[in-house]
Amino acid sequence: MSDLKQIHAQSIKSGLASDPFFTAGLIAFCALETSGSLSYAHHLFSQTPNPTSFACNSPTQIAARTAMRSSSTVA
Repeated sequence: MSDLKQIHAQSIKSGLASDPFFTAGLIAFCALETSGSLSYAHHLFSQTPNPTSFACNSPTQIAARTAMRSSSTVA
């Protein structure tokens, strides 16, 4: 996550963070990768002025996966 946060910081400095497709990739990584962070994905999403549908769906996908994992461990 520290590398991702550095990439995010550099993207802010360079102006790349305003690209919704770049930001969607960061959000997807945070939300979908095991080394990611759903709270940081939410942070990125909340700072995105025009999120793409891909960026909107990434946190939803991780919530669904989490629910599936917890229900499979209960059974």
